[in-house]
Amino acid sequence: MSIPSNINREHLLKAIDKIDKDGIPSGADSQYYDVVFNDKRYPPKLIVSFANIFANGIELERTGFGGGINSNCFKLLEKEGFIIETKLKMQNIKLYDIHGASAIENFGNLLDTDNNYFYWDHARFKKYAKGDIVFWVNRTAGIALYTIVDSTEVNASFSDGKLVIENKNNIYAKAKDAGQYESFYRFKVLETVDIPIGWDYKNRVPFGGQVMAIILYEPYVKEPEKKIPKIEDLKILFSANTELCEMLDNVIVALGGKVTLTQTSIMDKFRQYLYSVHQNRTTSDQYIKWMPKIQKWFIDNQIVSPDFDIWKDTNLIPIINEKLSGTSKKDWFELNQREHGWYGSPWNLWVKFNSTSHQPQNNIQTDQGKYSVILNAIKTKPFVLLAGISGTGKSRLVRTLAFQTCSKEDLRTDPKKPGNFELIPVRPNWHDSTELMGYISRINGEKYITTSFLQFIAKAWRYPETPFFLCLDEMNLAPVEQYFAEYLSIIETRQVKEDIVVTDYLISKTGFENKSLYQDLLRDLSLDDQPQFTEGIGIPANLVVIGTVNMDETTHSFSRKVLDRAMTFELNDVDLLSGLDNSSNDWDYPSSFIELSSVAGNYTAGIEVVNLYPESKRVIEFLQNINKQLEGTPFKIAYRVRDEFLIYCYHASLNKAKSNWLNKALDEMTSMKILSRIEGDKPKTLDVIQNLQKFLFEDQPESTTKLKEMENRLQKSDYTSYWT
Repeated sequence: MSIPSNINREHLLKAIDKIDKDGIPSGADSQYYDVVFNDKRYPPKLIVSFANIFANGIELERTGFGGGINSNCFKLLEKEGFIIETKLKMQNIKLYDIHGASAIENFGNLLDTDNNYFYWDHARFKKYAKGDIVFWVNRTAGIALYTIVDSTEVNASFSDGKLVIENKNNIYAKAKDAGQYESFYRFKVLETVDIPIGWDYKNRVPFGGQVMAIILYEPYVKEPEKKIPKIEDLKILFSANTELCEMLDNVIVALGGKVTLTQTSIMDKFRQYLYSVHQNRTTSDQYIKWMPKIQKWFIDNQIVSPDFDIWKDTNLIPIINEKLSGTSKKDWFELNQREHGWYGSPWNLWVKFNSTSHQPQNNIQTDQGKYSVILNAIKTKPFVLLAGISGTGKSRLVRTLAFQTCSKEDLRTDPKKPGNFELIPVRPNWHDSTELMGYISRINGEKYITTSFLQFIAKAWRYPETPFFLCLDEMNLAPVEQYFAEYLSIIETRQVKEDIVVTDYLISKTGFENKSLYQDLLRDLSLDDQPQFTEGIGIPANLVVIGTVNMDETTHSFSRKVLDRAMTFELNDVDLLSGLDNSSNDWDYPSSFIELSSVAGNYTAGIEVVNLYPESKRVIEFLQNINKQLEGTPFKIAYRVRDEFLIYCYHASLNKAKSNWLNKALDEMTSMKILSRIEGDKPKTLDVIQNLQKFLFEDQPESTTKLKEMENRLQKSDYTSYWT
């Protein structure tokens, strides 16, 4: 049945009024999508069905037309200006494979003759509630059911070897006695399909023998990567149900898999992404509406060709951004000033969406590979301490990361040193910030003496789409709190404004008595043509500072002020065979580069991510238990560490396909942020170390190994610290 073409917005609004007055009829609610109108949610197919009453005098039969993305129903609603969103709750989902003589016989006896309801032993579904989903596949009978839990407690009476549920419909299960099945679940059958000849699971494991059911989706489901093939198998069976297949695609994404997106589904997922950022549907919907205006501006200003499609041509994003930061910078800046950022903000979020959750750009690699731990740490806080014995490759790693991320061709002129890398050796006589921050000289007149540190920061500002790595070599040869004081303070002012991470000014115009010296400084740094620096220079969001650290009698220890502000790593593993051939050259420009979104984080506070992944509750519970072990000591953690745990684990959650990902992330962060702060003699540290070992015993092997090392050091010398 086709949807009549004369249905318009007025008819649809009258249908919504009817639903407001009469309510949603039983069985008419939607499963996966809602129309959102005036902050209320409505079933899309019901609106169209009722709209036909006002257009043509008769209600449309809802089973006669399809729903879901790309359906005519959704196209009509979107054309008339209605917003469609996925439902906020994702149900538990289970797959039940019917095999074995007893199960096959009971399957036939427990399905009513009209295929409306199905019953099964409640013991298999104790966690499941009304609305949760169960798929049933009976390969012997050649049918599959798509059902939802309708009732969680249906009783039966025992008679003649049967537990009878409904006498009139002859629904029963064979049983030895009245106690074999305590009660039954009733399932509403939403769809029944015939299994095509030749269909089978890509892999029948684990079905066979006694295993009949597997969980496809629940919060914290184990081994999510093993669920995805079974979901793909079900999509083949139910391929005619586009709405159901869209829901299953959402499940695949939630499990860490990938699906092919249509333009409409890309818009829908982008809208969801916007809502996760803004928590405001009005703003998210407005941003969607501005995307065609952004496309038109790009075309009108000859940034792209006239056939450019903003939703499809995502491979042009790097080229567009290069022009927006180059030849079209002034026009783009003035446009966004005039329009209060309504062009820039949606575009910036579209760039982030494509780089993190949609599809990789040309010559950009999204797999972080062996660098995943340090890159997750950098995204959490772009200030890292690399510790380890001399010669383990600490500064080499920083340069390697620069090579791996240097995607801009004009930064790759030197084959030995990428243009996004700078190494500054720290000297023992640094006792203030002038070596890094510069100073005013009054010899032969006043002038501001710039430094390689400031020049590199300015360079990072000029290439905002490329990560920049500054290596402070032998960082603790001088007291960090003295020569790096300004940076340590300003990095704590990081916050997200209009979707960009910004800081207070590292150098402020107000700090200059002679304001012309500030203008001279901007000219020296080639920043004088950019209005954003008229009052000061902050820390660019793409800048990563990594300090290499050696701990011996010639160096200074770190205060907790520094450690609280840094992510700490140790490099002590040495493979003496490594680097003796040319099989792995990490000081070369790769064929594909690690993208900016894998390095620069979008979040600076726990509140920004706590609702983005369900496991955040477990992170907080873990930290509460850690603090119990640290009670009464100076090592207890507070809000800064809590926020960094939440952000780090959020980034780790984006790769849930890795087994046991949360415990690994907690282990890594425990070593970086908690153990690095523990230092002192036996009375101060022994109980703490031993209590933490008991608490972390099996789940955090990296941290427990480090704790044993610290305890051994304590027993030998009556003093211990994190540092080797």
